Amino acid sequence: LVQAAVRPLALPLFLGALLLAPVAVCEGVLLARRELGFLAGVYAISTALLPPVLFRIKRSSEGTVGMIWNAFAVFQLFRAVMFAGRLWGGRFLRKIIGSTTVPDAE
Repeated sequence: LVQAAVRPLALPLFLGALLLAPVAVCEGVLLARRELGFLAGVYAISTALLPPVLFRIKRSSEGTVGMIWNAFAVFQLFRAVMFAGRLWGGRFLRKIIGSTTVPDAE
């Protein structure tokens, strides 16, 4: 009974946990590089977006605990993309398009 109730939560919990370490490492590198403005912007955006999404799920008659955990997994994915993109995005884009005009975040 408990396994059946928890099974739908397995994927979002796994994704959220999987992304936790890379997000923390990237965040630490950005802090060490003193990219505080960028971090503040990501924090502000995520703080502005996540609570309304969670409240909307809560108010919905079809909102589930699984939907809440999916929102947290998307939140972690957003942070991972933003942080990793800041650290390696410029280099990656230059490599793909062969351009020297794409700025590096360093």
